[in-house]
Amino acid sequence: MHLVWLDFSICMMFSITSIFVSSMLTRRSSTLLSSSNKRIMKKMHFERFYSSNFDDSSLDTDHENVVSNNNLIDAYQTLNTRNLCGAQCVIIQSPTPEEFQFNSFQLNTQIYNHILPEEIEFGKIKEKSNDARLNKFIGGRIALRRAFDILQVSELAPIMRDSWGAPILPMHLTGSISHKDYYAVGVAAIDDKGRVGVDIERCNNKAATTLQRRILTDNERATLGKLPNIPIEEDILLRFSFKESVYKAIHPFLPRSIDFAEVEVYPSADGTAELKFLLKTKEIFNYKASWFRFRDIYWVTCVYVSDPSTQYTKYR
Repeated sequence: MHLVWLDFSICMMFSITSIFVSSMLTRRSSTLLSSSNKRIMKKMHFERFYSSNFDDSSLDTDHENVVSNNNLIDAYQTLNTRNLCGAQCVIIQSPTPEEFQFNSFQLNTQIYNHILPEEIEFGKIKEKSNDARLNKFIGGRIALRRAFDILQVSELAPIMRDSWGAPILPMHLTGSISHKDYYAVGVAAIDDKGRVGVDIERCNNKAATTLQRRILTDNERATLGKLPNIPIEEDILLRFSFKESVYKAIHPFLPRSIDFAEVEVYPSADGTAELKFLLKTKEIFNYKASWFRFRDIYWVTCVYVSDPSTQYTKYR
């Protein structure tokens, strides 16, 4: 949950062992390790612990349309489209390896507004022949491209990733990707002033109450449980997801590692949230923040930030 924009859900898997958890919970520092390495390691430790404590019996894993004709467009089903923070959001369901495999797929020009050959080849190298991870990685690119397609942005170059894991886009565009299980979220906007971040996380996890002291400030913990019909454990994970989105959005302005406590999140019942920036370097941002529950078991959060002073240089 740190500022670093990574394709978070792709880069990270978490462990249940206490040593991994303690590593994740170690306070972030901008010394000793490079910021990007710290970001990756900590998210990995949290996600492994987080996943190991999750009961996945309720997951929607029954894909209705099993792909037998190598049709990529049908394999990646669009499940939800909406506007979040002034940006276009698309959620898709990626196929399992049993439903679709890229090693038997032949690209043609009909799918070029969904995915490009360079992105598939990059995914194959990145995921090292792990078919499930490859399908999920491609799902993120497809979700983002479909969001831009709704905005009538066409002829995008291959969407690669920078050294922090963020999608590389032209400076007049902003976009963000997140994955969880076989779902992928892409959020896109035509905007050269601000930047957007998105995250999808499970609503429930028995590790939440254990981790809240490392994730939330005292002020945040004092307001837990006040959202209607949202248990405290789910409230914790909603704020965790929001902090992921915040850090993705502000990272283009501040490419450094950020502590959990540097941004406070106060969700509202109307699907918005109040953010309080407590950055050590004193930057302040204008923002929009939105959230909703997806298929009952996931939080989707989105944050848009812009620099009111116009003094912060965006590196991407």
